[in-house]
Amino acid sequence: MEKNSFFYDFETLIKKILDKKPELTKEKLMELIEKKRVEAKNLLNLEGAAFLVALDLGISVFEEGRLTTRMKINDLIPNLGDVTVSGRVLMFYPVQEFTKTDGSKGKLQRVLVGDESGMVEVFVWNEKVDEIAKENIEVNSLVKIEHGYTRESIDGRVELHVGDRGKIYPLKPQLIEHEIPPYHEFFKKIGEMKKGMKDFNFSGIVVKTFPVKHFSRPTGEGKVQRLRVKDETGEVNLVVWDSLVEETEKIQVGDQIEVLRGTVKENMIGELEVHVGKRSKIKIVSKAEIPPETMMVKPIPINQIEPEKRGLIVEGTITGNFGVKEVTLKDGSKVKVAELLLTDETGEIKVSAWREHAEILSKFPVGIRIRLKNVSSKMGIGGNVELATISSTILEVLPSKKV
Repeated sequence: MEKNSFFYDFETLIKKILDKKPELTKEKLMELIEKKRVEAKNLLNLEGAAFLVALDLGISVFEEGRLTTRMKINDLIPNLGDVTVSGRVLMFYPVQEFTKTDGSKGKLQRVLVGDESGMVEVFVWNEKVDEIAKENIEVNSLVKIEHGYTRESIDGRVELHVGDRGKIYPLKPQLIEHEIPPYHEFFKKIGEMKKGMKDFNFSGIVVKTFPVKHFSRPTGEGKVQRLRVKDETGEVNLVVWDSLVEETEKIQVGDQIEVLRGTVKENMIGELEVHVGKRSKIKIVSKAEIPPETMMVKPIPINQIEPEKRGLIVEGTITGNFGVKEVTLKDGSKVKVAELLLTDETGEIKVSAWREHAEILSKFPVGIRIRLKNVSSKMGIGGNVELATISSTILEVLPSKKV
């Protein structure tokens, strides 16, 4: 820990404030701290609120002229004037150059930094950009940011800025007073996706690529590409927009990729997708050492299927096929659906096959063994778990088991 830098827990801060202000009761002090947290919309922890209350009261709680309290990234709120945080570098954006109002040239380097509580986009300005290169700061580096200030972005996120007074420099692990997760722990599994997640990081193997599509929008031409990505917990469509397509056009089936800052959305048929754009990054890590088709997750026994799961693989024998019918969706469109019964050694389950899958599966007779890759589960009528195909479901016919 740095010289003259001290970490105080909440009770220690309370004691030091009351020692400096004996006429203040602990109850009144707690009211002031809670009020400060409410003003910050509960985005400050207790230590941070207590520290700000001390400053408001003009109370010096410093030892040897200085006190540094430990602030986590998720404690940050807009419009803080002097912030110090530590974290791990997860991502760099390209350096941007611009002309200042006085005609001189300026530079901006955006850096994504994370700790155990969350991630924040750090805006490093002008000559501080050169310090990043001089200090050999790179992805996975541990850094400390001192004397930064915060602002609120257009989309309501908190930004951390390093300006003239600020500093960003590398740290050795032994100099950090708290645990910063290793790089890989900032990535989640595909099976952990939930609708509405932002800044979703994951990695996986590309198992299918789709052609780039161009379209028109009022501001000009747009483009989009889809990739199918899998890990040991499931598969997902990665939807890549506009300028980021330039990075994905060179990606091939079998590539191991990392995706940072994706947004999880639900498409029109209820399937979760990860969308990435200008704030996101896709990085090719390596080529797969074995073909993607050999990495398929093992089928799940029917009696172990739980509702609201995606990316499932199920094998069984068709023991009931009830044909195709047409249904009307909420938006008024009509689609075809086929219902069948799938059975394995552990139980049986109803499967709803939609659209083109309905046409195919309705033709299979009872007694055929099949494997369904990438199906979803839900709670059906009567409290029974059911399966449903999605647009990327793959059907395989299997040889009959020997009796």
